Amino acid sequence: MNKLKAENLEINNNETIVLALSGGIDSMVLLDLLNRKKNKVDYNLIAVHINHQLRPESKFEEIYLKNYCQENKIKFISEKIDLGNTGIEANARALRYSVLKRIAQENSADKIITAHHKNDQAETIFLHLSRGSGSKGLEGILEKSYLDSFELYRPFINISKKEIIQYGIDNQIPYLNDLSNSENRYTRNIVRNTIFPTIEENFPEFQDKLVQTSNFIQQENNFVNNIINNIIIKWVQVDRDLISFDSRIFTDLNQLLEKEHLDYFDNQSKDFLLKELVRSSISKIGLLKDFTESHVKNIISFFKTNESGSLDLPNNLKAIIASGQYIIGSSDLYGKQFGYYPLEDINVKDRVYYFVKEGISLSVKKGILKDFSIPSKKEKRLLIPEKIIKNQLIVRAKLEGDRINLTGMKNPKKLSRFFIDRKVPAFLRENIPIVADTNQILWIPNFYLNPKIKLDNPNEEVLELTFSKII
Repeated sequence: MNKLKAENLEINNNETIVLALSGGIDSMVLLDLLNRKKNKVDYNLIAVHINHQLRPESKFEEIYLKNYCQENKIKFISEKIDLGNTGIEANARALRYSVLKRIAQENSADKIITAHHKNDQAETIFLHLSRGSGSKGLEGILEKSYLDSFELYRPFINISKKEIIQYGIDNQIPYLNDLSNSENRYTRNIVRNTIFPTIEENFPEFQDKLVQTSNFIQQENNFVNNIINNIIIKWVQVDRDLISFDSRIFTDLNQLLEKEHLDYFDNQSKDFLLKELVRSSISKIGLLKDFTESHVKNIISFFKTNESGSLDLPNNLKAIIASGQYIIGSSDLYGKQFGYYPLEDINVKDRVYYFVKEGISLSVKKGILKDFSIPSKKEKRLLIPEKIIKNQLIVRAKLEGDRINLTGMKNPKKLSRFFIDRKVPAFLRENIPIVADTNQILWIPNFYLNPKIKLDNPNEEVLELTFSKII
């Protein structure tokens, strides 16, 4: 069965797709299939070539790919990167994804697509195995994952190099041959050119079996992750760069497990559960990279044996115990205060305000209510009727004497008391952005919405406010 067909690509109408285009046979075949897909699906395709500047041919390859894309009416972007003198393999990968992410952001893309295939998968699993990776590492390369908010899609991950080459021959696909792939200067090349051929002399299906094992591990990990995620929903709050754990996870795990009818866990399973809870929670804020088994164990030990204090972690994170709260959060949140920002030119149709010190932005759009979707409670997005704004919108930290009106309460409640009741740690209360009409608080994302904000006229003029993290 031929799996290399344009109709098998999961691309939707009106999407913007960023393709990593090296010029090798893999990415050129994928480019051909994506271009054919445009005959049936109306979407935007951007081919991105990253010039590593490591070989004399690099400049020629960039020009060739630019001309090829122009001839085929495909938008082409090229970027040069400087890898320095050390760690070329690891640095190249990190820089490539950094460039792809930036271009995806600049072009409001929906997906980033790479041409990783089945043989790449086998090499990755073998390398992870040689380094003593756990079950997560032995999953290998996932067909679908995420790079921040962008879907990373690898449609060839279960297709062999042999099949890709045959498609290229059958369809006369031009491609560039990187001669450095045959040089054993890099670890992956040694695996591809020396180790695998030697093993396959006696075990010809070795690569297929590695990938098959990876698929089994992915299924098992998905099962475990579903259990962990169900627990996280109940025991952990994840927001922005902040993770708040139910203190009983570390002080009375048995009670929690009994409450959730999971008291059949033995001690070894409990240790595994704690580590996966911590790992998965950090993963949800996209900062798990550089965390080792030792870091995870140190976090658990810190939370179990201390009543207050902080622990420095990779990626500018801290583990913190304060006011009875067990937290992992960005060091930038610790003890800092949100600024005071009057929103000038609010009547401009579309405007973005950048709060660089706080690392967030606020997008403000003006329009008619019926033209917007209604935000969910979990979104950092608000629709507010213009008519209720009497003075000036301001984004600020809480102020002494702030009060809020709550549904069902006759008198306003002190905001400081509200935060205490919500168990927001004292050191974080100053860092939470508040949207106010001068002194009247209208919105505190994830915490409070003024009850006078009602959306009952589809034709009324509204402002859409959306907070986003600056990456």
